[in-house]
Amino acid sequence: FIDRRIEGLDSNFLSFNYYETISYLLDHLYMKGHRRISLVTGPASFSSETECIRAYNDFHEKKSLNIEEELIHSIRNTKEDAFRLGAAYLQHQKPTALISTSQTILSGLRQAAELTGLIQDNELELISFGQDIWSTRHTASSISSTMRPAHQLGRRAARLLTENLSSPLLFEKKQLILNDKINSREIAFANHKIGEASDKPLRLLLLDSPNARAVIKLQPNFTDKTGIRLEPELCDHLTLLEQIMQDQKEKKYDIYMYDNPWLDLLVREDCLQNLTEFVFTNKMNQQLFLFDLLERVGSVRSSYFGVPFLYGPQLLLYRQDLFADPQLQQQFEKQYLAKLAPPKTWSEFNAIAAFFTRSVNPASPVEFGTSIAAGGQATFIPELMPRLWAYGADIFDRSKQVTVDTPEFRRGLSSFCEIFNSCEPAVLNYNVEQTVADFYNGKTAMLVGFASFIADINNYGQSQIGGRVAYANIPGHRSVLGSWGLGIAKNTKSSAQAQEFLKWACDPTMSTYFAILDGQSPLQNVYSNDELVNHHPWLPLIYKTYDSNRKRSSITSRNGRLIPITQIEQVLYEKIKAQLTGRSNLEQTVKTLQLEIEKLKNN
Repeated sequence: FIDRRIEGLDSNFLSFNYYETISYLLDHLYMKGHRRISLVTGPASFSSETECIRAYNDFHEKKSLNIEEELIHSIRNTKEDAFRLGAAYLQHQKPTALISTSQTILSGLRQAAELTGLIQDNELELISFGQDIWSTRHTASSISSTMRPAHQLGRRAARLLTENLSSPLLFEKKQLILNDKINSREIAFANHKIGEASDKPLRLLLLDSPNARAVIKLQPNFTDKTGIRLEPELCDHLTLLEQIMQDQKEKKYDIYMYDNPWLDLLVREDCLQNLTEFVFTNKMNQQLFLFDLLERVGSVRSSYFGVPFLYGPQLLLYRQDLFADPQLQQQFEKQYLAKLAPPKTWSEFNAIAAFFTRSVNPASPVEFGTSIAAGGQATFIPELMPRLWAYGADIFDRSKQVTVDTPEFRRGLSSFCEIFNSCEPAVLNYNVEQTVADFYNGKTAMLVGFASFIADINNYGQSQIGGRVAYANIPGHRSVLGSWGLGIAKNTKSSAQAQEFLKWACDPTMSTYFAILDGQSPLQNVYSNDELVNHHPWLPLIYKTYDSNRKRSSITSRNGRLIPITQIEQVLYEKIKAQLTGRSNLEQTVKTLQLEIEKLKNN
């Protein structure tokens, strides 16, 4: 074996002396005055990476330095994982030097360090292992690359294998540890000064989401390019619309992030600037965004009031290892007379969820079948609507007549309520992040989740089930349109600066970085990027299913008054929640909903 020791196996083994190399680099950085030195390795299950971590810990003990666990990270050996790690923690932990065991990892860390301004400020030294030989390379990005003689290792391995094959019975297995060739001991770094920032910051009111946190991580790049400082403020989904409405009096924010069903209401209440001229001047057309998404998220009556910032429909995630387990397959087929496979209908979904709920099936390796974000109207309705649509039901028909009191609606609602038997009882208070956490922590077997919240699924630092997850279209193939927009506040005095932010947020290059961090994008270019598809393999699926996503829209009353869809959905939420908590039954819920929504529509 080369570079990866298999414990307990009597075999030939060749590797480099990673322990000595890390020890030397740490000593070199220590003499330069560095005390907050970070180490980023590949998977800790690899013996080479374990040796690096051991050397790091031993060095700190020798120097009587505290070992700060948050400065040691083991990740998948991909550029994208490294970028996401760097963007998440470099600014927060602020190491002064960082050693990476892979040039691939270094590439992602370098991008993160540049975009967060740490390299430009000369605040961070980056060093990585490479290939071929040890040497020092000076770059304009404050990065030194140290390299290993891989060809030498390969030649020694080939020679050892030849000797072993020529005398297989008498040959004694060998353990060869090679020293690195270090040609240069000097490490130098270049400087780059960030442009002066303006005195008045641009204030953003954003949904507390991976997308918004990506903006926060990358905001130094925007300030570097424009000189405009950002002050983002995060708000939960349940109160964001209320905050936007309150701001019409307070006039605190310059930019709002809004859910697409809110647009009609925000325009009616005169909350947003008309961006039609801006959209056409900057060529924000169908070639930039997914087809028709600009209209679906930003347009009201042929005028534009916002631009798409997020497209993340619902996906079915499931534990591939559990679905492929022979014993579980046999048990499921015996019980249901069907194969255990990703569900294509909600009836199948409910059956599989029950099968993986331990209170129903003691043999289940997980505690619950799934989770539901039922804690508030804004998260509850997207869980409900795909089921109703799959059963041919809806709140209104094409002529805007209320169609709740129908057999289709009853079947859809019954299916929805049934699934709560396969969930943690606390889901009645869950938000989206809590459903994702249950799945990441191995508590549930399946999850219907938004693409924008699942980017960490294969992040071994965040997920306990990395590498064991598969994905598919949701049952019924009808996701809600999971898309959010950015609009400029009508009352802002910083319109020009706000427009600069919209251009930056919609730039194809920045969209690539956002996609690495949060797993989605409203821009076309992301879905043809092979590197991103390798990192987020669900991207082709959400692109393919875009046309089947359904938008929830407001309606108008008989006298022409706008009835916000949020008002209608609040009634749905309250009445169905009453049924789930035992305060009504299915028939009472349906009858009450029909009357209440008709009253809203007609008054």
